[in-house]
Amino acid sequence: MVTTTAFTHLTARCSAQFGLGNTRTVVVAHPIGGQPESTIMRWAESAIESAIAAFTGRPPLGPSHSSSAGPGCGSLPATTLGTAIEEIRSLIAADGGDMLLVSADDTTVNLELVVTDAHCAECVMPRPYLERLCLDIVQRSAPGYTLVHITDPRESK
Repeated sequence: MVTTTAFTHLTARCSAQFGLGNTRTVVVAHPIGGQPESTIMRWAESAIESAIAAFTGRPPLGPSHSSSAGPGCGSLPATTLGTAIEEIRSLIAADGGDMLLVSADDTTVNLELVVTDAHCAECVMPRPYLERLCLDIVQRSAPGYTLVHITDPRESK
């Protein structure tokens, strides 16, 4: 997996959620968007050894930019729906957005995605994937919930 410094927590969380807690990860600088090509090339060249090490399993020869997402990385215990929502908000904040609780009934949590940084609107993962991740977080605090629905302003364009 290749990710940027701003998304290491989210990458670890997603890897663990999908049973890939031992995913080898190469971490590069953030943000990539808007950077000059020369900067991107410099960052890519500095990540080559880490990428080779991730593919081969051998330690990198030079300075390491990689990390390994171990099982349970980012697994913060949630004890209430409010705590779960705060955890979700912190994950989305790393992408330049926010998540608001609209309503909740006995089985469904309705959230609204707020994209606060138009430059990074596409940094936030797609709604179906985001709903699955949010449901996992919510179910740890309140197992009775079976559905998370997210209103995504990017889909109304």
